[in-house]
Amino acid sequence: MKEFKVNEYITLKLEDGETNIYVKGKLFDQCKYVLLRNTSSGLENTLESVESVDELAEQMDHSLEERLDHSLEEDKIESINIPLETIFWVHCSNLQVWAENDYDTRLIHSNLAFPLLKRLSKLGDPIAKSIFRKEIIKRLESGYENTIEFLIQDNYHKYLTKEQYAYSILDEDAEILLEIEAILGIELQYSAKYPKEKEFTVKNRRIIGLDLSFCELKNIPISVRKLTNLRAIKMVGNKLHELPNWLNELKNLEWIDLGINKIQKIPEFIKDLNKLEYLDLSDNEIQDIPNSMMELKNLKTLNIENNRLSKIPDFIKRLPKMEEIII
Repeated sequence: MKEFKVNEYITLKLEDGETNIYVKGKLFDQCKYVLLRNTSSGLENTLESVESVDELAEQMDHSLEERLDHSLEEDKIESINIPLETIFWVHCSNLQVWAENDYDTRLIHSNLAFPLLKRLSKLGDPIAKSIFRKEIIKRLESGYENTIEFLIQDNYHKYLTKEQYAYSILDEDAEILLEIEAILGIELQYSAKYPKEKEFTVKNRRIIGLDLSFCELKNIPISVRKLTNLRAIKMVGNKLHELPNWLNELKNLEWIDLGINKIQKIPEFIKDLNKLEYLDLSDNEIQDIPNSMMELKNLKTLNIENNRLSKIPDFIKRLPKMEEIII
């Protein structure tokens, strides 16, 4: 059995062909992937083209345990096997570099770095205790979606205050997010893709998607007006009677779902939302479709079923990009 002591807290052991991590003598986890061998001198080169090992892993999409080299022949794949002892020493080298650089979470994969950092912090490692929250904030601020999603799904953001969390993932929209949460009395959840109920989506540190469905809303919160990068908004199952005049200021809107409300009228200013591709106003109380909707040249889908319409104007069917009308 091979054994390597990183510091007084971390030891690695090669057991039955597997590299295991022990923290204060107790089995913590098994090292699963090796992407590269880090050295202190090579640290700068490691992060020169990527922000973290997480990004490198996504780019490489393989490990040194089984590296697949695709030749020009489509069906020919060469598998390169690396000795288990070599893999063990690479893991040892990487964790040693990680420890020597004050547990910089960019240097090993997040799904190992943060659980290990959390355990070290609980066991009283002074460096881990001092940088744990700082590392969470740093990696949230990075804007790298996969890492952010991992941290939030595993509730690492719960170690931060609401303000720290909001300002870590957002720029000027952070204050707006906090305003909306205060108005609604709820905590909105981060979503890496299109948001679901009570979620928001971020791109380039700005909110681009917002779902306030089933929030008992009688009016759209005025703070939403400030989300100028908003592309998608969903407020299904509320008590909205009308749309505010300022909605046409959100020029980037491409997707609107306001189904299951009490909306009686489609406002004339709908024509100003010229990027709109999807509009769902189903299960409302709308009686007619205004001529202004002729200006929606990019509209592809219109769902207006279960309203009080007597007819659908012919111009709706003739919109240049219209693909689906649900009535």
